[in-house]
Amino acid sequence: MVERTRQPSPRAAEAAQKLADEFGLDHQDKIDPEQIAHALEISIEYKDLPGEQGRLVRLGGTRIVVRRGLRPEQTRFVIGHELGHYRLHPDLDQLKQCTAGDMKDYRLDGIESEANRFSAELIMPERLFKPLCRMGQPSLDDIESLARAFRASRMAAGIQFVRFCSAPCALVFSKNGVVQWARRSDHFHNFIESGRQLHSGEDSTYAGDLFAGKTIVDRPMPVDAKNWTGFRSAAGTDVYEHSRKWESADGMCVLSLLRDRGS
Repeated sequence: MVERTRQPSPRAAEAAQKLADEFGLDHQDKIDPEQIAHALEISIEYKDLPGEQGRLVRLGGTRIVVRRGLRPEQTRFVIGHELGHYRLHPDLDQLKQCTAGDMKDYRLDGIESEANRFSAELIMPERLFKPLCRMGQPSLDDIESLARAFRASRMAAGIQFVRFCSAPCALVFSKNGVVQWARRSDHFHNFIESGRQLHSGEDSTYAGDLFAGKTIVDRPMPVDAKNWTGFRSAAGTDVYEHSRKWESADGMCVLSLLRDRGS
């Protein structure tokens, strides 16, 4: 199946922008999803939530329940995600669980993808984030720097980054050696297929080498574009690839930033 990168409904970003305007969020240091929730008379509770990251409860007073022990940037995103449900999905069942997988759902239209888009736009507003993405030769270092500045996860920052980066690029999330999803900028030439197995050795990607346990150079490096995609247009072209891995509860993951080599 070809992942043709559909954006969630624009209403998610528009709703987040409206909320940011209501609270006068004109600098990233002012953006505090928990304080926003309290101002909306939504209480925050922290509990042990096996199998889920957060939950919006409307029964008996509106509250957001967040899994105890998450990293600060994860907590911020989860609260933003549940605020997205609060603003966008008034009929959502209050018993709906939002899992770790839901927080990584950037593939298709739907309520979880919309809530993620809302959270990303609330924490990293376009008017503050976009001016910092004007770079010709981006790397994962740029994404991680923005993630620190906005106190966001590198995945959320990466998604926002490829929306606004001036260079043709794509962000690819892989787990256990298989591409889960890809997001690309408007001018990135190649589609990346979800479900694609990443190889090491012949027809390899640096991400595939990481999954194979190899050590790679930690900077953007050229790789044959056809190793990332089966599209004929990739034949004879290269991309720059910068990949890094991290361990998660459900297996090893790799985040890759691809950039057209001509840029």
